[in-house]
Amino acid sequence: MKTIGFGSKYYTLWDVTSEDVFSTIQTANGDSHYKSGVNHKFVYIKNISTSLEKTMELFPELSIDETLRGKSRSFSTFEKVEYPANVASFGKYSGQTIELIASKDIEYLSWFVGETNNEQKLLIKALPEYIAYTDKKEQERLDFFKTANTLEVGTEYTETFLFDSNLRYDAGMVDDVEEIDVYTDVMIENLALRLFFKDFSIQDYKGNKYALPTIKGKGKRVKGKNVKVTFVVTSEPYKSSTGWGRDTKDVVKQRVQVINFEIVK
Repeated sequence: MKTIGFGSKYYTLWDVTSEDVFSTIQTANGDSHYKSGVNHKFVYIKNISTSLEKTMELFPELSIDETLRGKSRSFSTFEKVEYPANVASFGKYSGQTIELIASKDIEYLSWFVGETNNEQKLLIKALPEYIAYTDKKEQERLDFFKTANTLEVGTEYTETFLFDSNLRYDAGMVDDVEEIDVYTDVMIENLALRLFFKDFSIQDYKGNKYALPTIKGKGKRVKGKNVKVTFVVTSEPYKSSTGWGRDTKDVVKQRVQVINFEIVK
């Protein structure tokens, strides 16, 4: 397609072409293809005239492309098309659907959900495999609080854990006020613990949000690191919803609250 640009002095004639680029997505039903981008080529042909009136007389059927203002050499651009919402765009399973990942590595998906964007987070949380996995983990946590007599409410404990990710976070509304829980899951022998952090910073990487624990206001990356954590089991009254209505009931909520931490080198 021919079009007109403008260099520093002359109106210029260009040939512009666009070509779709396709990539492969791995799904549970095999490979499929989607449009992942467009290659745009801008080929400079010649100078036309310094006069706009004369330029339009010579090429009355063409219009002026303002994006070519100041250009006088051929060039190319690539216009990226984002992955579909159900496809991982980063990580070791990049280019695979979340359904496929759930079928073979649900633990990885439980990490991924804390790193990705909000739209994809909702899709993952609706997967039957993910729901079953999180229900199982939550039941393990509840069973621990029922049976673990070794951890007493109000007593401080110190343990070193290898963190497999930075911190996850959940945001929700309670009485029209946003509440954020920031945590990570660890194990002490066969006991599952969810460590909650009160000092943290929310990070955003290309729309993918995660949390970092902070020391003196500075976020610390903990993924893949040994972290020495001092924590305490707390018990406090909590109003829990009894259903879809606004009725609530008083319950006791226990959580493992981090008091302080340090990265072990």
